[in-house]
Amino acid sequence: MTLLLAILVLAAILSVFVFLFLAAVKTAMVEKYISAAEAIVSPYRDFKYYMSRKDRESVEGILRLASGSIRSWSPLMGIAGRGKRTDAVLSRSSELTDFVHNYPGDYAARQREVNLDFVTKAGLDRFQWEAVVKMDRYNMVLAPAGSGKTRCLTSRIAYLVKSGVSPSSMLALTYTRKATEEMSTRLKEQFGIKVEIRTLHSMASSIMRIDSMEHPYSVADENTQQKLLHDALMVTLADHGSSAMLSEFIAIVRTSSSTTAPAQHHTGYPLLNGLYVKSRDEQAIGNFFVLNGIRFDYEHPAVWADFDGRHMQYRPDFYLPDYDLYIEHWGIDIDGHVSDRFYSGRMVDPSEEYLRSMEWKRDQFRRHGKKLVQTYHYQFTSGTLLPTLASYLRQVGVQMHPIDPSRMDYYVQKASPILEPFTQQMATFISRAKLNRLTPDDIEARIREGAMNPIQKSFATLMLGVWRMYEHLKDNGHYIDYTDMLLRAVGIADAGRLPENRYAHILVDEFQDTNDLQRHLIERLMAANPQASLFCVGDDMQNIFSFAGSNVRNIIDFNRFFPHAERTTLAINYRCPRNVVEASVGVMQHSSMAIKKDVRPSNDEVSPITSLEYRGQSGDFDSWERTSVISLLDRIMKEKALKETVMVLSRYNASLDGYDRKRYGDIFTTVHRAKGREADYVILLGMTKGDRGFPSDRQDLGLFDITGNVKLTSDEKKKEFIEEERRVFYVAITRARKKLYILTSAASKSQFLDEISSFVVPYTG
Repeated sequence: MTLLLAILVLAAILSVFVFLFLAAVKTAMVEKYISAAEAIVSPYRDFKYYMSRKDRESVEGILRLASGSIRSWSPLMGIAGRGKRTDAVLSRSSELTDFVHNYPGDYAARQREVNLDFVTKAGLDRFQWEAVVKMDRYNMVLAPAGSGKTRCLTSRIAYLVKSGVSPSSMLALTYTRKATEEMSTRLKEQFGIKVEIRTLHSMASSIMRIDSMEHPYSVADENTQQKLLHDALMVTLADHGSSAMLSEFIAIVRTSSSTTAPAQHHTGYPLLNGLYVKSRDEQAIGNFFVLNGIRFDYEHPAVWADFDGRHMQYRPDFYLPDYDLYIEHWGIDIDGHVSDRFYSGRMVDPSEEYLRSMEWKRDQFRRHGKKLVQTYHYQFTSGTLLPTLASYLRQVGVQMHPIDPSRMDYYVQKASPILEPFTQQMATFISRAKLNRLTPDDIEARIREGAMNPIQKSFATLMLGVWRMYEHLKDNGHYIDYTDMLLRAVGIADAGRLPENRYAHILVDEFQDTNDLQRHLIERLMAANPQASLFCVGDDMQNIFSFAGSNVRNIIDFNRFFPHAERTTLAINYRCPRNVVEASVGVMQHSSMAIKKDVRPSNDEVSPITSLEYRGQSGDFDSWERTSVISLLDRIMKEKALKETVMVLSRYNASLDGYDRKRYGDIFTTVHRAKGREADYVILLGMTKGDRGFPSDRQDLGLFDITGNVKLTSDEKKKEFIEEERRVFYVAITRARKKLYILTSAASKSQFLDEISSFVVPYTG
């Protein structure tokens, strides 16, 4: 028993010595971590030099290792009598953590004291100055609407020059010539500086000059490209030698031109013979009749139908007098529901009432022995409407006489109200495919292999022929387009043929609008000088040009493309009144994609967002809106100061048709065209649901899906669509400097208005 006790005592003593030894080793290791972190931080203690995000991340990583060791061994260290040493280690670690966390702000504050004259001259707030003074290799400045992004960019350039950087070693990239001119003017007038400022396309063009002697070319401007595309389309249609392709083409044009819906219900949708119909579906049917030589009347009175107090004069959609045949097109989906355009101020589902009306009409044909062909809206959305209609008509003996191919150009020109937008759609299709480095052969293979609906397949098949002919016409004319420029510039860059160390500082404006090729080219420019710095300014919430190829992920995932990037947010909105700023933050908070930002107004001026609500029948909204806008404009024009400006915004071009521009001036524009602009008074139209709603309920036909490299589910596509529409709404409301008016319908209010309802008050006249 005594021996056992002795052994236990000896084991306990040995355990203590082992614990003491391990504690000493562990403490020494933690102290080594802390010393390593202090060595990294030491040169930056006096804030004379800038500690990069990469170095700060290294320190943070070391401190995490030390912290883990401290947490696991500190109880043992206390038992072993080494609490003071542990406390000292903890204190050093805590001090380092605080220093690194606060470093960017503290460094900026210290540098502000040293550069106070410059900061005052540039007129920079603390957030702008912090962005200007940080010297990381990769810098991302988030610049919400009205936060002074251009001031920040020009001040960065001026500060670099003040710090001894040669202007000739800098390159500033913008998106438009206007932005280039504005930046050049500010630098010259405010700082007396001149640097190389180019648009991204101009930069690509300059890189291409490396091959210019080998491959002479002319750049096809927008007008030239439009003509080339038109000519390519006409050759493609003529080569098919039948009206079937043209008929399909017209249906595609009408269906795909999502932003060219008519401005007014009473105007309707134009047919090739000059008539107007009430829906896109009927437009496709009417043009089918025109192109196949079928004589028809639209909404011809059915004098034979019953007439009573509950049913007015019945007018079926189409009547073929040569065959005494009627066509009714029912506006229901596969489940028997009608679209939002049928809703009225009663705010009830009109489907049941519509179905009752359908049955009454069908019964009229049965009772009076009249022939009826029936088609449906779901056939239109699935792309089967015209083939199904043609089959029905053949079954009942209707003769079709397709137009002469030689007259195709005549009928295409008859489609002029939508031909130009369709040419833009063709340009978008080709550009998107090229941006994803696809060729016509790739598209052809995808058509063969892919699962597509009939509209997608028809559109892609048409575009395949147009694209090949477009490239042929370009080559014959020695043209290249803007996407070709990017592709060739990227090819030169990927081959390692860029001049080395040409630029020490690259600055990019509106980075959120970059497409993948442009981002890749910027990466290559940076790779050409391992010591260069990149300074990008942008706002993910102002990415509204995905249809042109811009990728919001370039800014959201900036750190993935440019590792150890420093991010700074310009947190003060100098443009909008408090209510609009707070509403814009609310819009951001409802986004599942947006980078969260704490934005505040520059002052406490309150100017409530005012809503004008229509409370009548849905079919009269357009005329009410027009009348209301004119009345509101007259009031604003009478009361505003002489230099105050007005802007009327719409999601769609067509909603702006018909206003008296001579009377009010050039104040009517779309939200997309208004980006970068502002006005004291902003009137935002059409904040409703429906086909022409904001966001639109129109079904996404996926016409460009085949040009992408990432396949999305229908739910994912819908989510991305809503997110971009939300960003368009954000851009719209943040144009207002003083007062924002929004027009909507009580029965069909936009979901975006619901998201900011706490900031909106009703208009009182």
